Amino acid sequence: MRPTPGKIRETLFNWLQFDIINKTVFDPFAGSGALSLEAISRGAKEVYVIEKNRNVYEKLKSNFKFLDSGQYTIINEDAMVHLSKPS
Repeated sequence: MRPTPGKIRETLFNWLQFDIINKTVFDPFAGSGALSLEAISRGAKEVYVIEKNRNVYEKLKSNFKFLDSGQYTIINEDAMVHLSKPS
């Protein structure tokens, strides 16, 4: 997966601006976490973040630590493996 360019991210959130408030956002290939952080900043209630790369996962934990811990869950796992598990 490639990073989501800023312009695409901006367009996405302009479309979703009123629908994202108090919703849960799922970010299965988080990378930098920019999408999830943007969602929180625009009023999402919580985000679920999945990143399989251990180093990137550790960086995500650092990037998110300023948020209320109830606003996010960060999972260090392959998103496809995680999604294939029974609920």
